[in-house]
Amino acid sequence: MSSSAVCESVSTINRLTLVSGPACVGKTTFLDQLSREPAYELKLLVGEKPLWVSRANELQILFQTSQSPYLVPCLFESKTGHLFVTYDHNMVWINARGSYDNEPDLPSLLTRQKTTIITMWETPSILRNRCEQRIKDFKSNILRLSAVRKSAYRLRLHFKMRRLYGSSSEMWNQYLKWFAFCESVGVSTHLTIRSTEPESIEEWHRPTEPLWKQ
Repeated sequence: MSSSAVCESVSTINRLTLVSGPACVGKTTFLDQLSREPAYELKLLVGEKPLWVSRANELQILFQTSQSPYLVPCLFESKTGHLFVTYDHNMVWINARGSYDNEPDLPSLLTRQKTTIITMWETPSILRNRCEQRIKDFKSNILRLSAVRKSAYRLRLHFKMRRLYGSSSEMWNQYLKWFAFCESVGVSTHLTIRSTEPESIEEWHRPTEPLWKQ
């Protein structure tokens, strides 16, 4: 199905699930697994066998304004109108926006009815190793003159993320800011999941220490 057809299908969204987490945590991989593995469907979807419309990356979500298109990996279940969309909650830090309230369209996105958040996490050492591999891949793309502009942008972003993953306390501070924002907008359902243990989906509870130390 073409991107335009998918966008038309998702113009009416009955339910929204935001899959959040830092770069390299596995958000896109999680969506791919969700569309293929019944174990995830049983925990996150209610009703008959889901009908996935698309697994295509970078679809323009129609509830965003034309002036602020939000291009992200997403997945749509057409029977129930359930949209899964990803978000890097470190973008506020990367872009120096100061607050999630200043993130384009995010507050209005999370105040939609029937909104669920899934916050993904992983240990800083694993994220740093994944980040190092992506940096190598982006450098290779640039040397081969493959998608140079996009690779150069993502290379700069991952240099920043590598520095962040080198500090467990700074990384946890970003999670705490994200958790506080989610509470402030009153999201009804908030789940957490570790990327290397995707079957362990849990209800979020206000943590007293980093998730990777519990």
